[in-house]
Formats: sequence, C-alpha cells, structure tokens
Amino acid sequence: MERWIARLALMLGLSLLLIAPITWWAARRLTRPVRALALAAQQVQIDRSTDLDFSKGPREVTAVAAALSEMRARLEGQLIQRMRMLTAVAHDLRTPLTGLRLRAEQSPPSARDRMARDIARMDAMISEILDYAAVQAGDAAGAEPVDLAALAEEVLDTFAPGSVSLSVKTQAEATAAPQRVRRVLLNLVHNALRYGEDVVVEIGADKEWSIVRVLDRGPGLETQDLEKVFEPFYRLEGSRSRGTGGVGLGLSVGRELARIDNGEIWLEQRDGGGLAAIFRLPIRQGGQV
Repeated sequence: MERWIARLALMLGLSLLLIAPITWWAARRLTRPVRALALAAQQVQIDRSTDLDFSKGPREVTAVAAALSEMRARLEGQLIQRMRMLTAVAHDLRTPLTGLRLRAEQSPPSARDRMARDIARMDAMISEILDYAAVQAGDAAGAEPVDLAALAEEVLDTFAPGSVSLSVKTQAEATAAPQRVRRVLLNLVHNALRYGEDVVVEIGADKEWSIVRVLDRGPGLETQDLEKVFEPFYRLEGSRSRGTGGVGLGLSVGRELARIDNGEIWLEQRDGGGLAAIFRLPIRQGGQV
C-alpha cells in the first residue's frame, strides 16, 4: 500500500513537472496581447499619435484597442477645438487693447501710467496664452547643434543689465531647436526675476546631459507645489497679485518645449531660500545626441 502511494505521488510529481512549463507557456501566450495592450495604453497621449494595431490579436483585445484609438482621436479633436477657441479669443482681445492704449495716451498723466501698466500686464497674459496654444498645436522647428552658454548669453542680453549673472562651469552642447531653447530660458529667467532676486544662470554638463540651472533667492515654494506649478493655468494664491501678473502658463510652456527636444525641466528648493529651475537636454556627442 505504501509503495503504491509512493508510486502515485511520484507520477503526480512528474506530471506536474511536465505540465507546469506547458501551462506557463500557454498562460504567457494568452496574456501577451493583454500586456502589450496595457503597455500601449500607458503610452497613449492626446497630442501624439500612438500605434495600437492589434488586428491579429484576440477579438476582445482588438475591440479594446480600437476603442482606445477612437477615444484618443476624439479627445484630440476636442483639444484642438478648445485650443482654436482659446487662440481666437486671445487674438480678439488684442484689438480692444490697442484702443485702450490710444485712450491711455490721451488720459491725464496721473491715470496714464496706471492704465499703461494694466494694459502691459494684459498683453503679457495674452502672449502666454498664445504661446501655450502654439506649443499644444505642435512646434515643427528642426533641431541642430546648439551651444547653451552662447544661447544663454543672448537671452540674458534682453534683460536689464546686472539683473541676471551668467556662470559657465563647463562647455554644454546639445541638439535642439535654438528658438525652443531660447523660449525655455526666457521663461525660466523671467519667472525667477518675477518671484525672486539674485538670479544666476549656471551652465554645466555631466556624462549624459547638458544642464542649465536658473537660481534665485526668494520665498521659494512648498514641497507639494514644486510639481503643481507646471500644470496649465495653475497659480499659487500667494502669486495672485497685480504686481506679478501672468496666468500660470510660463512653466507649462517651458516644459512642453523641452520635451520636444527630449529634455526635462523641474524645480528644487535651495538651501537658504529660493528655487533652482533645472533645464537639461541630452548631451551632444560626436555630432549626435
């Protein structure tokens, strides 16, 4: 009896050893389309085409893939429509602003300066909205070799002398669209000057990245807000003043432009107060990234 039980247990063990690999292979084969669909779904972006071709997969997976593709296309259409409406409204606002400028010039000196400042802030807000809409519509400018130190020097020349200092730690080159890099640097420096002081632009590089650090001394941000400020139209309550202006799009535009060239932007708190805005691009080596 005991020998029979031992033989039965041995046969069951051998059967399991034989069946287990086949079962594992079959399970992997059956779930592979589902895993591929999940990976593709994670890569879906409204403003970028994503290939979800599962025409040779199981019927259920094919149906889900088709639904995801239709949903992305539908959301993209809604986004384009809203961006067009936003752009049209922003453009239309420029016309009454022109009339306000003319009336401001004819106003008494005591009111003229206040009106001019308000008009300038409104004009800056409209420019932010148009920049954001242009980025969402896609920036087709081609990439080329760029010297970040040279571009930073050009950008800083547009600000008041002495308001920003430049520190070049090492040569930093990347492959990107110069006009996109300029706009990113302009946004970061302008943001630093708006909310801080003692602004310094540092240029450097490591083995993989060319790096620009825009440093300031100021109130800084709470840790939970370091990422939130990159959300479109997000503004901290403390920044909702007539003096700072803006509609909370500068950092959003900068991040989107950086991503077009495979770059990144994020904020860090500085010891002693203030923020560091880090903008990095893949380093250029041997003529290519």
